[in-house]
Amino acid sequence: MGEKLNFVIIDDDSIFNFLSERLLTKSEVANNITAFSNAKEALSYFAESKENSPDIILLDIRMPEMTGFEFLDEFTRLNHLSTNIYMLSSSLDEKDRVKANTYTSVKGFLSKPLNKEIVNEIYTSRINQINPVSES
Repeated sequence: MGEKLNFVIIDDDSIFNFLSERLLTKSEVANNITAFSNAKEALSYFAESKENSPDIILLDIRMPEMTGFEFLDEFTRLNHLSTNIYMLSSSLDEKDRVKANTYTSVKGFLSKPLNKEIVNEIYTSRINQINPVSES
């Protein structure tokens, strides 16, 4: 792969975080991977500096303390507008999918676990957004 991206994983499942980090590393798409098991910690990290703005966030919907949707509401106020967010869920609840689509920063709704094909799709989508191909 060419250009590498900065990823943040926010999920209360430490095993999922570990496996996702390994997958992203093996896929050679990530420059930097930061994982949080708590959405509030992630929010504090982003509030510290706009320079902490990743290219992609992989965000679990169902977490204790702060859900993925509560995180999105707060994150939107921080103005990290260029970040692409992908919602993650173990269940495919249609209400969650509909709600996720109301956020402009949410680019997709993915079922767990991640696989190499999904990672490559996310990567390609973001690279095409950063470096659009001009039609001549």
